[in-house]
Amino acid sequence: CMCCHGELVRRRPEVSGLTAFYLTVAAGGAAGGIFVGAIAPLVFPSLWEFPLALVATALFTLLALRGDKGSWLFAGAWRLEMSLAAVALLAGLLGWQSLRSQGDVLLRQRNFYGTMSVEQGTLYGNDNSRFVLLRHGRIVHGLEFRHPALVMVPTTYYNPEAGGGLALLTHPRRACGMRVGVLGLGIGTMAAYAGPQDHYRFYEINPQVIRLAAGENGWFQFLSRSPAAMEIVPGDARLSLEREPAQQFDVLVLDVFNGDSVPLHLLTRESMQLYLSHLRDRESVIAVHISNLSLDLKPVVAGLAREFGLDARVVNWNQEVRGSLKSEWVILRRPGAKAKEMAALGRPLGEVTQGQRPILWTDDHSNVFHLLKH
Repeated sequence: CMCCHGELVRRRPEVSGLTAFYLTVAAGGAAGGIFVGAIAPLVFPSLWEFPLALVATALFTLLALRGDKGSWLFAGAWRLEMSLAAVALLAGLLGWQSLRSQGDVLLRQRNFYGTMSVEQGTLYGNDNSRFVLLRHGRIVHGLEFRHPALVMVPTTYYNPEAGGGLALLTHPRRACGMRVGVLGLGIGTMAAYAGPQDHYRFYEINPQVIRLAAGENGWFQFLSRSPAAMEIVPGDARLSLEREPAQQFDVLVLDVFNGDSVPLHLLTRESMQLYLSHLRDRESVIAVHISNLSLDLKPVVAGLAREFGLDARVVNWNQEVRGSLKSEWVILRRPGAKAKEMAALGRPLGEVTQGQRPILWTDDHSNVFHLLKH
């Protein structure tokens, strides 16, 4: 970036030509945006434009330095060859990394929302532990065992001891038929907890995820094997909830925050007010999945809990066994729940966030800087 911007500065024309110069720069930026946003997803099966841009920038840097008569490249011909070798090494390393990260890939597709891949493997080196998983970029969005007896075992972030599983298993209406809303579909793992009288309603923005979870190619079966009534609402979850009448959810699961990106509009004061309006009664629970590579979201959830007077419990799962992954959840509930029930849902959020000031995001203001992990 420094080299490219430096070359633009060096090549800028006199004042009389600045209008055309800046117009050309703006057109180049627009063309790059169109290519990455619209063309690359159709042409490349993965994020190939990023490593290609790195190699192209390295070559451009050599060309820029070559045109500078005072450059160190002119001190000896061998230095140019060494520089070209370094660029070739960079290209080789990026290509090796791309091939190495593919694994045993059954499918790789890309759309506006990123690259999705379906991969298979084994956990313990035997056929009973064979699995197929869905990966979005580098984040696992669900894992399903292939053995018929293990197909409906909840895995990854949704094992019974993790927050989402506990919220469902400890709910008073567990045996009476529950209405469950889930923001973020993945492969539909939460459906593993559904009973015949339950009604599950999933919200998912990525049509590619919907097709795979619904059974395309027969890789994932959580939804198709579930005995409960299943609905999938395509589109942005918050906008969908705003258009719908009160859904009377017993449990509402927010599972859209894992990875290194955060849909800010789903953790604001206004969004929480919307979620609460869709709950059935005081026994209803909101389970927020806050596992994140870069940000500590607990202060934001603490701000929401304080704003609406909610009891909040943190559930950490730190083991990676039987297909489960480490996860962090916060369970929100209106005051008045029995102490025994709340104790089963982990530690009070206030104990976990001692020394951290609660942060309240709104639709008008949010700031992730204070949430960066050290």
